[in-house]
Amino acid sequence: MMSLLVLGIYWIGYGALGLLGIQNRDRKYKGTFLEKDYKKFSDRGYLILGILCIVAYLFSEIIDLSFWPAIIADIIILTPVIVYSIVGDMKFKKIFKEENKE
Repeated sequence: MMSLLVLGIYWIGYGALGLLGIQNRDRKYKGTFLEKDYKKFSDRGYLILGILCIVAYLFSEIIDLSFWPAIIADIIILTPVIVYSIVGDMKFKKIFKEENKE
């Protein structure tokens, strides 16, 4: 489960670089009024994902579980970032559609 620790460190670094404005990647709402807000939203999501990966790693190190219970525990621990991404993406799509109709 060392891979969770490596993934956690990677996603925290990726999100921190995004919040600092260092990374340059294609954006879903590039050139629109939502670009800055969506970028902050996605970078915060990367930070949350990284933190939760490290929490899942620590959980798996503290409690010795067999394969399937460990997978289920990881899914439960990582559920908040999945919900954050889905709800946030729906919010931005709704705002973008409303502004384009006007």
